[in-house]
Amino acid sequence: MAKYYESQAFEPNVENISKMLDFVDARLDEMKLDSKEKIKYRFRLEDMLNAMIQHAEGDIKIRIVRGFRKARISVSCKGSQMDVKKYMSSFFSDTLDGPVSSIIINNYLKHCEDDLKVSYRYGYNVISLNVSKKKLNKFVVSLLAMLTGVLAGVIIKMLCSGEVATFMATDVFGLGTSLFLRAIKMIIAFLVFFSIASAISEFKDLKELGKVLGMILFLFFGTSIISILVSYGTFSFLPVGDTALQMAADSSMKIDAMKQPSSVSEAILGIIPENYLKAFLDVDMIQLLFIAILTGIVVGRMERHGAMLSNALSAMDEMFQGIIVLIVKLMPVCIFCSMASMVLKLDFKDILRLAGWMGLVYLCDVIVIVILLLIVWIGAKRSPIGYIKDVAPLMMSSFVMASSNAVMPLTIETCRDKLKISPKLYSFSIPLGIVANKDGSCVTLMISTLFLANVFDVPINGGLLVTLFFLVFMLSIAAPAVSGGLLLVLAVILPSMGVPVVGVSILIGLYFLVAMADTMTNVFSTVALTYVVDRRMNKPEAEAKLESN
Repeated sequence: MAKYYESQAFEPNVENISKMLDFVDARLDEMKLDSKEKIKYRFRLEDMLNAMIQHAEGDIKIRIVRGFRKARISVSCKGSQMDVKKYMSSFFSDTLDGPVSSIIINNYLKHCEDDLKVSYRYGYNVISLNVSKKKLNKFVVSLLAMLTGVLAGVIIKMLCSGEVATFMATDVFGLGTSLFLRAIKMIIAFLVFFSIASAISEFKDLKELGKVLGMILFLFFGTSIISILVSYGTFSFLPVGDTALQMAADSSMKIDAMKQPSSVSEAILGIIPENYLKAFLDVDMIQLLFIAILTGIVVGRMERHGAMLSNALSAMDEMFQGIIVLIVKLMPVCIFCSMASMVLKLDFKDILRLAGWMGLVYLCDVIVIVILLLIVWIGAKRSPIGYIKDVAPLMMSSFVMASSNAVMPLTIETCRDKLKISPKLYSFSIPLGIVANKDGSCVTLMISTLFLANVFDVPINGGLLVTLFFLVFMLSIAAPAVSGGLLLVLAVILPSMGVPVVGVSILIGLYFLVAMADTMTNVFSTVALTYVVDRRMNKPEAEAKLESN
């Protein structure tokens, strides 16, 4: 409900613009706006007032409705309809050519569209400008959600019986997390398809696409190999795994084996879906990637209807991204529910027993992240500290959510708004990274296999070690995009190493804690490598962006 209302009329001349702005400033001083927010709204309002004055046929009326954190500035004046684009075009015409000024104007108006509205009603030009206090930093919001979730879990665990705690973990907090993840699952196949297809359709030159795709995949696969080597090297210096843990294995536990192709030809055939719809219904990421790339290439090469179909793909991509933006607004609630449920299910004795395995996975993930920061520093000439500040909210969210799919909208938002990466690049590199870039997964599979080999006293060396490297690299890519998918992959790798598959049951209780670091590393790697490719391919634009920041 509005707390404050005031209006005033001014004569429509340029000399009065400063008086109009001072009037607005005086009425908004109690909101204690951030200096950047104040400068932003003044510039926008000044531009619009200049345009309005040129069409005014009477006084300009300014009305302000102010609440606690928000205010609405409404400016109206009788006159002929003003054309904001035409006004701004004349403003830029002396310094920039037509196409460049048009791009700048469109980008400016699109950037302002959430806060600024210009309309013409009943012979009056009307400008509406929303002003608000700076929102809480996403990292702070995620951290608060995480801490309050932990606190809620601890309190319930202390005050309630085991049955009540289990009910709260599964049917209350678990329900909140499940609803969010189901909403993501509902949209993810369409988001991946249209994002990749629309981005690739923009590449009219297949050589350009091949260059970008080749560079992205080279970095994705290269860092995955580095992650495997880092894991093996770290485990060699800090071996963990005690044979006493064999008692913790549940021999009665049945583990559904991951469906494997019976031959190389069957594996290759599995890339191509039987029909378009099957890939969407099964949410098979590899098949979705295939048909999205194929569709994008064909649309990009079409002459007669290519532009129309490319616009249609872009429109669908924009629509599904708009849906996902609405869904992701609930992420803090999901983080709270996820952490509360986790604390209620936690067994601290299990944590102490498996601390070595979990600690080594976390250590290797940290080393991989440090290596990725060095790649950003060298490849993109970006300070690691500044880069970490930009991606911190994404890291926190991916850690807590433990799902690359769930944080995909936030990943896109970080690439677009924080890192200023070209949409043409991140629109297909991010979905591609969910499938093909698994640095954290490589770490988890490598350390887990070596750990269980020690538990069951099975030596892994020589040719067996080479086989392990290859299996970890290939199966990390083939891992199902579901919660606990890596455990199914591990159940495939262990028999190949001579380790009893029931070893998976030793890790399953605390796997979710490792999955959090696993996901964070995967997401961090995809964004970091996309950022490097963007800066290497767009050096002049990148330097300009860094200067503006």
